[in-house]
Parts: sequence; structure tokens; C-alpha cells
Amino acid sequence: MITTYAFGRNPLPAPTISLDKGVGDLDVDQDYYFWIQARNRVGYNTISPVKKVEVRTLYPRDRSIVIEAVNFQQFAWEDWKRFYIYFSTENNLAEARVLYKRENFSPNGSLLPIAPFSITSTDWLTIPRTINSPENLPTVVVPEGFRIAINSLGGQIYEFTTQSLTPNNITILEGEGGFWRLLLGANMVETVDNTDLLVETVPQNLIEPVEITSLFDSKTIKYYLINTSTSSISGQILLNPSINTSTNVAFNIKTIGYVNLSNFSFTTTGITGAGNFSPYNNESARLKIPLPPNHALVLEVEINLSATMNLVQGTLISLTPKIRFLSLLEPPKYWDSPVDNLTFLANLLPEQVIKGQIRYVVSKRDYYYYDPNDSREADGDFIVTPVGLTGRWSRGRFFIPDNSITFQNLNQDLKNRFKGETKILNIEANILGEYILDITNIEENYIIITTPVDNNLIPWIFDIIHTGLQEWESREVVVEFIYRSAPVQFSPLIVFPDNKTPLLSGNASKDIFVFQVQRQSGDNIIKRGFTYAQTV
Repeated sequence: MITTYAFGRNPLPAPTISLDKGVGDLDVDQDYYFWIQARNRVGYNTISPVKKVEVRTLYPRDRSIVIEAVNFQQFAWEDWKRFYIYFSTENNLAEARVLYKRENFSPNGSLLPIAPFSITSTDWLTIPRTINSPENLPTVVVPEGFRIAINSLGGQIYEFTTQSLTPNNITILEGEGGFWRLLLGANMVETVDNTDLLVETVPQNLIEPVEITSLFDSKTIKYYLINTSTSSISGQILLNPSINTSTNVAFNIKTIGYVNLSNFSFTTTGITGAGNFSPYNNESARLKIPLPPNHALVLEVEINLSATMNLVQGTLISLTPKIRFLSLLEPPKYWDSPVDNLTFLANLLPEQVIKGQIRYVVSKRDYYYYDPNDSREADGDFIVTPVGLTGRWSRGRFFIPDNSITFQNLNQDLKNRFKGETKILNIEANILGEYILDITNIEENYIIITTPVDNNLIPWIFDIIHTGLQEWESREVVVEFIYRSAPVQFSPLIVFPDNKTPLLSGNASKDIFVFQVQRQSGDNIIKRGFTYAQTV
């Protein structure tokens, strides 16, 4: 599971262009080649296929080239900051340049209405890509975003703008009808597709931040939460504000829908409330239907200014949305201690079994679910008959359910397990290396551990022990890890289902696990771990 800033179709289709024979002053027989490209919050998408336009003087002559408004259309699930129109007299991107840059949003963050862009004179189409010095800058007003290279200034790229700037003869040059500003690191044609950089790893100099320019009007940010796995996932949406945010910020959240990143098809089917903002909380912020592989959940987030206190104009807000997957989206089922084999499972006492209970069977490396109304024929493997009870144990991959990351909202299954006595212990771990949680004399059953800080990639290894167990006695605790910067690993002595140790979410995330320590015959101690909820 990865999080990116929203992008969209990649590439866009070849631009839609028409020739106007009534308005304009074109007077040339020439073939032109056009491309279109879009930029999201962090980078450019792939340049579109080419569109060839044949301009002719044969009566009735072509008087203008019209880049149709449809080229600048943005779908609800896209978030393009601007569009670029490239052109060349050759079908060769290496000879192309930016002719026009079209901003998609106004300064206050609102989406601008789309409109066509017309080329009514050959003046723009005959300006060379490279000039010798600033004295050779065009003497006509060129379109916004027009690019040119200047040899005497190191061959660097300059972009035309009508914005009011102060010339300094180096990074800002005065031009006809506006200014030319230096674009550091830019090219005549942007060929690097980097719209899908991970939010957590985007270089800060690439991000166009969301600044609070008004305390009455919040700009919005769109995100893609992309399922990179091979199976569908379900879960709860988490909005993790930047740790640099100096105030508690409240958010509104909108689920726009799901987009298939293979063909960029979009759907809201089955998603109630799609397209509407609502205050962000644990109950409303959930996946409405499972998210298939290579699909993105499209979210739009805004700051709830009426519910945010002490927010200062000029504040820059950073968010990292994630999905905490819910392992079970079914009627409540109750987790209990694992058993070693099917004989133990079948011979559990009536007071040890309740409807909907789940037990992990070690010898089978799988879960079994008890239904007192199940009367199917037992096969001793996938269907097991309990001794002295009605119903059946049936084999299936059931996992522990979860409703939220906070203990106050734990699902009823664990509350029943703890018999209503929920006790929390907070631990801040500051020592690197092996960390051993000794639960021998700990009465709390929900332990929150904040992991150490380390920037040298020295791992912090978690282990758990209990030294006071009687034979075949076991003890379970829930452990929530709040990660800081040290890498976290599990001791190899802790056995997870299928012997698959889970990958941890990492810095600034939270994961919840259930751990069991069981003393079997003699001094044989078995330690087991079960994923309760993870951020992916």
C-alpha cells in the first residue's frame, strides 16, 4: 500500500486541435506537431501522443490553430496543477518546446473554468528555441509559460510570465509585455514521469505546499491510496498530520471513488456518500467496499477551519494518509487462546467455547471458527465435531477484527476476552538493541510502546517473556507500537501464523499485535504473535 498525491490519466490523449478559417492572421503552408502534458503536485506525467496539424493557405485559408478547451478538462479523480502544450515543426520531441502553460487553479485554490487557446499568428511559431543573449528576446508578447534557452546565460531555460516581478538581469529578465524568469533544472521538454512519488519520500523542494492563505477558505489536497498487493484490502483511513504542525488540526474528508490504474476507469459503485465532505473521524473514514489490486482510493482532504484552533495564516500543512486494514469485516467473532492440535480443539469444555469463537490450531497453521448451528458432515480436517457440543469447528482464514487504533474503541471481541477489565500501560523505549517485555508481574492487558529514536539504522528487536506460568497455562496481551525512527524487528522466538513475520509499517505509524506466552510440558515455552491491525 502506498500513498501518492493524486495524478490522473497517464499519458493524456493526443491534444484535440481544430483550424479556424474565420478568425486570425495565419498565412503559411506548414505542418505543426503538438503534444500535451500535465503536472500534479510533485511532477509531470508522460507526454501525450503527437497530433499533426496541417495549416494551409489554399482558400478558404486556415487563419488560426485552436487548442480546444477539452484538452484542459480535469476529471473528479484527477488533480492536475497545470497543463503544458508543446509544439514543433518536426515530429520530434527533441526539437519541441513549451508554447503555452495553462494554470488549472486560481490563487485561492478554486478550479478555473476551461477555455480554448488560439494561435492566431505565426509570430509565436517562428521564434527560435535558443537565442544568443537577452537582447534577442522576442519583441512580441508570447503566451504564458513560453520557454526559451539563452546561450550567454549558460544555455539555461527561461519561462515567460505576465506576473509582476522585479528584474535583476540574471534570474528575472524584463520582456515585451511581461518577464522572463529562470527555471532551475528545467528542460524545453519534461520527459521524467514522476507524478507517483510516495508522499513520505517526495523531496520537499518538489512539493507545492498547501498554505493557509485565508482563515475562512481552505484549499484542498487530493491523494491516491494505491493497493500495490495482489489481493483486495479493506480498512480504516488514517490522516497522519505532519509532526511539524504546531496545532491540533481538524480535517474534512471526501471519498471521491476508486480508479483503476491499469486503464484509468473510475467508479463510485457501492460507495455511499461519495463526493461529499464530512468531518474526519474513525467511523466515517472507512473503505466502503474492498479496494482491488492496482486500484487507487481517491481522497480529497481540507482543513476544517471552524474546528481548528490557533491556526495562523501562512501555516504550511503536511499530511500522510494511510489505510489501516481491518482484518475482518464480518459479524463479531471472538478470539481465544490457540490450541496445539485438533484433538485439543475437539475436547474443549463447554464453558470454554462460545458461538463465533476463533481458535488458532498450531499443527494446522490455520484458524478454526465455531458455529453451534453447523450440522455438516465432519471430515476431521476442515470440519471438526466438538465433543459434548452441537455444531462444528470449521477451518478458514479468520483474523482478529478491529474498529480503531485507540483502545477506547476496541472491538467487543477483545473486551470480552479481557472480561471488561481494560487496563493500559504506556512504555517509552529509549534503548536500542534487544528489548524484552516481561509480563510476569504486569497486570495491564493493553500495552502501548513508543519505540526508540535512531538515525543510524540500528534495529530495535522486540521480545516478550513470562516466567511465572504453570504447565499449559498461557497469558495474552495486546501491544500497540508507536514507531519513531529506529528500525523495528521481532525476535525469531516469536512465532507468527504460517511462520510469516509481518513487515512493520515504519516511522510515524502504529501497529497492534496480540502476543501469547504459553508454557507447555516441562519448561517448553511457546511465544506466538498475531496481527491485530496494521497500517499498510
